[in-house]
Amino acid sequence: MQKAHPMLQQGRGRIENIAIITFVTALMGYFVYTILDIIESAESISVETRVKQLRSAANWKFSELVVTGKQHLVADQQGANPFEWIEFGAFDNDTLSDKRFTNDTGDQDKPEGKKRLGLEPDLATTPLFDNYLGSFDQFVWSSIPSKKWLYDRKNKLIIYKLAYPQAIEHNGPIKDQLQWQLKVEIIFEPDPFTSGSRQRAEGLILEAVYPYHWKN
Repeated sequence: MQKAHPMLQQGRGRIENIAIITFVTALMGYFVYTILDIIESAESISVETRVKQLRSAANWKFSELVVTGKQHLVADQQGANPFEWIEFGAFDNDTLSDKRFTNDTGDQDKPEGKKRLGLEPDLATTPLFDNYLGSFDQFVWSSIPSKKWLYDRKNKLIIYKLAYPQAIEHNGPIKDQLQWQLKVEIIFEPDPFTSGSRQRAEGLILEAVYPYHWKN
């Protein structure tokens, strides 16, 4: 049998090498895309799980007030922080006095420094709970780590910093920020003492300030 010309064999080998390189590159691209999709999906699951926990905590608080005869205090929970009603089992190593999360350059480690920063007195000396940083009157958004939650006391908002803002659609002013606020659900019912109607608190609901939609 006549052997193929050396130049023909060499050309065929180059074509095979190019085909293998193209296939491997495409395969690597597919795996990278798949891994990124899994990571982004994991964030959406984590966020929605936390939101469910916060809503459950709000429902528990409302039930507690009703059962204990304190339903008249439900209105006071407008804009409250439901993180305060959740028990956490995991801790981080940092503390809320960490300079990275504030725009203060002074002695934030001293009690008077913590007070000036507007930190919760009971949280200022406590390790961070899970991925919740705590309650703040002021903070520098660019210094907040991704995948962290906080409560904005000034605006009464629950805030989360996205790690993958490209995986979500919302109309908020900051693309890597999601916001929620606790509201009192009010219903109108007939007033038995008059011919009109009266308001009654029916529950506590956690609503997204800017509705959002996960792409994955």
